[in-house]
Amino acid sequence: MVGTDFYYAELWDAREEVIELLRENNAPEALPEDAVIILLHQGYTFAFIRAGEGDDPPVYFYTESQNDDRFTRVSPHYSDYLLSLLERHLDYVKEFGSVSPELE
Repeated sequence: MVGTDFYYAELWDAREEVIELLRENNAPEALPEDAVIILLHQGYTFAFIRAGEGDDPPVYFYTESQNDDRFTRVSPHYSDYLLSLLERHLDYVKEFGSVSPELE
């Protein structure tokens, strides 16, 4: 997750950055009012959940290179999304024997 902001303090001002990204790309969808940004990657990709969609809401992604510039639902539940990140990380450690190449 090099180049990815996902800590609360890093995402404090992310909403404005995300709104500007959508505006620059003439995205057909506006960021929902109840969107909570959970990830911002290098200023061109972000993920969010919607506060109004329950305790374990779906996760949505946006990448400026998508063909239709719409939000993509990438996981039915936030908990599933977090678990998939952990599983990918563990697979990486099993394959390469370390946390990340930068730490070797």
